[in-house]
Amino acid sequence: MAFNAVVAIEILLSVAVIVVLLVHEATSKLLHIAAINMSLLGLLSIFLSCFYYY
Repeated sequence: MAFNAVVAIEILLSVAVIVVLLVHEATSKLLHIAAINMSLLGLLSIFLSCFYYY
């Protein structure tokens, strides 16, 4: 009985770790995409302002 409980706890911990890693991976990818989009928008606005002023 105790062995089953330990195995169940280890399975739950490993599943929790996998879920946390997946969520972290997804959020870091989203943050990365957002950062890329922000930098692209910044470059575009600089480019447009250069054309606007000259």
